Amino acid sequence: MAIRFYCPFCDQLLGIAQRRAGAVVECPCCHGKVGVPAEEAAELPAAPLELVPLASTSVPPDGIVLSRSQLVALLLALGLMLLVSFAVGLVVGALSG
Repeated sequence: MAIRFYCPFCDQLLGIAQRRAGAVVECPCCHGKVGVPAEEAAELPAAPLELVPLASTSVPPDGIVLSRSQLVALLLALGLMLLVSFAVGLVVGALSG
Protein backbone atom coordinates (compact mmCIF):
# COMPACT_ATOMS: atom_id res chain seq x y z
CA MET A 1 0.00 0.00 0.00
CA ALA A 2 1.30 3.47 -0.87
CA ILE A 3 1.73 6.41 1.48
CA ARG A 4 -0.26 9.28 0.03
CA PHE A 5 0.64 12.88 0.80
CA TYR A 6 0.84 16.23 -0.92
CA CYS A 7 4.04 17.87 -2.10
CA PRO A 8 4.58 20.96 0.09
CA PHE A 9 5.91 22.92 -2.91
CA CYS A 10 3.32 22.31 -5.65
CA ASP A 11 0.45 20.47 -3.86
CA GLN A 12 0.77 17.47 -6.20
CA LEU A 13 -0.67 14.29 -4.66
CA LEU A 14 2.15 11.77 -4.32
CA GLY A 15 1.93 8.04 -3.68
CA ILE A 16 5.15 6.49 -2.35
CA ALA A 17 5.72 2.88 -1.25
CA GLN A 18 5.63 2.28 2.52
CA ARG A 19 9.21 1.06 2.53
CA ARG A 20 10.30 4.61 1.53
CA ALA A 21 8.84 6.18 4.72
CA GLY A 22 11.33 8.71 6.09
CA ALA A 23 13.26 8.90 2.82
CA VAL A 24 13.73 12.04 0.74
CA VAL A 25 12.28 11.75 -2.77
CA GLU A 26 12.00 14.08 -5.74
CA CYS A 27 8.54 15.32 -6.68
CA PRO A 28 7.89 14.31 -10.31
CA CYS A 29 5.94 17.50 -10.91
CA CYS A 30 8.13 20.32 -9.49
CA HIS A 31 11.35 18.33 -8.81
CA GLY A 32 11.44 19.56 -5.22
CA LYS A 33 13.08 17.41 -2.55
CA VAL A 34 10.29 16.07 -0.33
CA GLY A 35 10.53 13.99 2.83
CA VAL A 36 8.18 11.00 2.83
CA PRO A 37 6.19 11.10 6.07
CA ALA A 38 5.62 8.10 8.31
CA GLU A 39 2.50 6.16 7.36
CA GLU A 40 0.41 7.33 10.31
CA ALA A 41 1.31 10.98 9.68
CA ALA A 42 0.41 10.69 6.00
CA GLU A 43 -3.06 9.33 6.73
CA LEU A 44 -4.03 12.30 8.86
CA PRO A 45 -5.97 14.81 6.79
CA ALA A 46 -4.41 18.22 6.66
CA ALA A 47 -6.29 20.76 8.72
CA PRO A 48 -7.91 23.33 6.46
CA LEU A 49 -6.45 26.81 6.72
CA GLU A 50 -8.74 29.26 8.39
CA LEU A 51 -8.93 32.71 6.89
CA VAL A 52 -9.11 35.22 9.68
CA PRO A 53 -10.54 38.58 8.67
CA LEU A 54 -8.61 41.64 9.74
CA ALA A 55 -10.18 43.62 12.49
CA SER A 56 -12.13 46.55 11.12
CA THR A 57 -10.21 48.85 13.47
CA SER A 58 -6.79 47.98 11.97
CA VAL A 59 -7.05 50.83 9.43
CA PRO A 60 -8.71 54.11 10.30
CA PRO A 61 -11.78 54.90 8.19
CA ASP A 62 -9.97 57.87 6.61
CA GLY A 63 -7.08 55.68 5.46
CA ILE A 64 -3.55 55.81 6.78
CA VAL A 65 -2.93 58.81 9.02
CA LEU A 66 0.65 59.99 9.49
CA SER A 67 1.96 62.50 11.97
CA ARG A 68 3.97 65.45 10.68
CA SER A 69 7.29 63.87 11.73
CA GLN A 70 6.39 60.57 10.06
CA LEU A 71 5.46 62.38 6.85
CA VAL A 72 8.74 64.33 6.86
CA ALA A 73 10.72 61.12 7.44
CA LEU A 74 8.86 59.37 4.61
CA LEU A 75 9.47 62.24 2.18
CA LEU A 76 13.15 62.38 3.12
CA ALA A 77 13.51 58.62 2.58
CA LEU A 78 11.81 58.85 -0.83
CA GLY A 79 14.02 61.77 -1.82
CA LEU A 80 17.13 59.88 -0.77
CA MET A 81 16.07 56.83 -2.79
CA LEU A 82 15.47 59.05 -5.83
CA LEU A 83 18.87 60.69 -5.42
CA VAL A 84 20.67 57.34 -5.09
CA SER A 85 18.89 55.88 -8.13
CA PHE A 86 19.77 58.98 -10.16
CA ALA A 87 23.43 58.73 -9.10
CA VAL A 88 23.55 55.03 -9.97
CA GLY A 89 22.07 55.83 -13.38
CA LEU A 90 24.76 58.44 -13.98
CA VAL A 91 27.52 56.02 -13.01
CA VAL A 92 26.13 53.23 -15.19
CA GLY A 93 25.72 55.63 -18.10
CA ALA A 94 29.28 56.93 -17.72
CA LEU A 95 30.71 53.40 -17.57
CA SER A 96 28.80 52.15 -20.58
CA GLY A 97 29.39 55.16 -22.80
